[in-house]
Amino acid sequence: MVRKYPISIKKGIVIEEHLNAMLTMQGDRKRIKQLLVILIDNAIKYMGREGSITVQLDKKNKFMTREEEIILTVNDTGQGIEEEKLDKLFERFYRGDLARSQEGSGLGLAIAKWIVESHQGKIRVESRLGEGTSFIIELPTKLKKEKTKFKNS
Repeated sequence: MVRKYPISIKKGIVIEEHLNAMLTMQGDRKRIKQLLVILIDNAIKYMGREGSITVQLDKKNKFMTREEEIILTVNDTGQGIEEEKLDKLFERFYRGDLARSQEGSGLGLAIAKWIVESHQGKIRVESRLGEGTSFIIELPTKLKKEKTKFKNS
């Protein structure tokens, strides 16, 4: 499905969604929505040119266990991020060179990481200059109760 958001249309950015509608997971719906907003907003903000953003949501079995996990990927065809800056992206208040020319506090990706970790998941980023950036999030479908940091909804 292709979504059209006013800001993405203005910038010539197409947003495609490939979502498995049959997926269910435990967690905080508002925080997961906030996570998506952060990642898509960042992709639009730092695209730097016309291009596309692809949001994929699917399920896979964890290696060597019977547990299932949700894989959420947000890919963009933007400018990419220098390799030496990738490990700093999730630090609070960190703003790369391009980010300094944009509005924002430098908290978005730190909050995204907190949301993912609160859901007992993992987030990582892959990027190539001139080709784009991918954020890959792995979330369990069932949370371990003793580690939950929010109310299940």
